[in-house]
Amino acid sequence: MKKSKFLFLAAPLALAGSVLAATSAAAAPAQSAHQLQNQITQLDRQLDRAENRGDLSRRELRSLSREVSGLQNLYRSYSRGGFDRHEVSTLSQRLDDTRKAIASATRERGQDRRR
Repeated sequence: MKKSKFLFLAAPLALAGSVLAATSAAAAPAQSAHQLQNQITQLDRQLDRAENRGDLSRRELRSLSREVSGLQNLYRSYSRGGFDRHEVSTLSQRLDDTRKAIASATRERGQDRRR
């Protein structure tokens, strides 16, 4: 009889544990998505600062601004249906690429000024 009581209690606890694990796994992309939105905003501000300092040519600024706008549009598009891991990964990769492009363009421009 004791074994059946244990099973009777263990099954709901196991189910609750698996639901909790699934819920926190599903919440992880949403948190990452929020962080990605903050990073997109930071890139936009970084472009504004680079423009004010004259670190980018008009052409570079226009191109990089389009990339950041594309990230904002993609974020909005993905957020309508909720984020899955693939979408978060895609946004993250594009953010990294854009961040590197901005750093490269500002670094090159700074070196040109020093010559």
